Amino acid sequence: MEKIIYQLNKFYQLALDKIEQIKLLLNSKNLPCSMEFYNNHEIKIKNKFIQEKYPIPVISSKINNIAVDIAVDVATDCDYLGFVDLILSKQDILKFDLIIFNNLQFSIFSDINYQEDLYFGDIEKTKQNIENSQENLFHIEINLKNFEQVLYIINLLEKINEKYSNF
Repeated sequence: MEKIIYQLNKFYQLALDKIEQIKLLLNSKNLPCSMEFYNNHEIKIKNKFIQEKYPIPVISSKINNIAVDIAVDVATDCDYLGFVDLILSKQDILKFDLIIFNNLQFSIFSDINYQEDLYFGDIEKTKQNIENSQENLFHIEINLKNFEQVLYIINLLEKINEKYSNF
């Protein structure tokens, strides 16, 4: 049993090291944050959702009044490190300039119907779908390939208040 525990610790340590880097980055920018472990995420692989029963480290913060969760997955590859989840009200996401994320892989879904991607590369249609939705809370989930993308997204979010002073 001791060998299994050491193997699991070694496996988790990579995610813990990355999440610690992110925590240090947020602290260096004086952005308050907290870390928790959450299980039962669902990740989309080849258009199919797979449930991750194991807990992954997630840092929660608020950047310019936008709730942000940054997760580093335990299972990663060269194209996937984890994700950033922005949580916005219906009113705020309709004002949000989604073009800022055009060079990133992201999806948009409602809080309740999280398996239905509302973004298909057409921003106007996405906004219409959100406006017609009965839901009031939406997520922009950005897949991360590396730590540099985390820094890039945080910098983008820090600048948002210049454009959206009422966020």
